[in-house]
Amino acid sequence: MYVPLPDADLLFLLAVAPSTGTFQAGLVRLSSCRFEEGKEEPSRLPAEKLYAASFDFVNGLRASVDESRLGASTADAVRAVHEELQDIFRQVADALLKRRSEA
Repeated sequence: MYVPLPDADLLFLLAVAPSTGTFQAGLVRLSSCRFEEGKEEPSRLPAEKLYAASFDFVNGLRASVDESRLGASTADAVRAVHEELQDIFRQVADALLKRRSEA
């Protein structure tokens, strides 16, 4: 899944690794991506992510940020995305624990 955040010049990436079920998220500069006309998915992504996160039920949420490449407004946007991911994964974990206790 790709979600452009044009106000912050960011592209949010989200995928699930099929073999492990690990959620993987990232942020890259939108202006560094290449898009083919008429397509929503980028044809090329920059090699380096400004933000990378993964979540699984063994290790929890792990994230890294390349702060050296962030301006103040971009840093605020990255923080906001990270906080949203924390909330989402906490809700997923709580729901699964609740389901397990009811079984």
